[in-house]
Amino acid sequence: MKGESSVFSYRNLSLIFLLIIIFLLVLLGGTTIDAYPNEVDWDKVERPSDPVPRFDPVINLLGKSFTEIKCLLGEPDAEGFSHLYGTHHYISYNHERGGMYFCSPPDAEEEIAVLIILEAGQEVMQTKVGMSFKEIQSVLGEPDYGPLPGKGNAYYMDYYFGQAGNGVPEVFLSFSARTPGSLTSEAFIKWEAYYTN
Repeated sequence: MKGESSVFSYRNLSLIFLLIIIFLLVLLGGTTIDAYPNEVDWDKVERPSDPVPRFDPVINLLGKSFTEIKCLLGEPDAEGFSHLYGTHHYISYNHERGGMYFCSPPDAEEEIAVLIILEAGQEVMQTKVGMSFKEIQSVLGEPDYGPLPGKGNAYYMDYYFGQAGNGVPEVFLSFSARTPGSLTSEAFIKWEAYYTN
């Protein structure tokens, strides 16, 4: 009898422990965030009205033709067509302080910079790619999104500027890093308004 009650208690204890683990997994497992960079639900964005920072020389390259960019920066180190970051035409520059990559939609009449990707060492809005998320926040303030996990096993932190209509920001600036505490490795600057026209 004593052996049966201890087995019964052990089974009950095991079942209760298993139910607690399942409950915690459901509670903590919740949802995953995989809405970067083209799957953001702009209807849920609360602050897309900050003016676009036209003072910044890199952000001012958005919307410029590749011909204009070449006049400003010289001949690119590479140019062509790629499927990285979506299908696009590109030109890229490899500087000592980091690379710059300009992307144009394949259907654009004239190749135009809609997405700019900056590598570590490049600067935008008085921040530098290679700073931590906290360092960037100390310059730009609280982000509109993140830092949260997204595509490619990376973490993203975004800032939205201007308003193109329907809650879509005119421009967004996103920094990525491998972990929330590591240094950023890239910045993405996208002219989101291009796709609303």
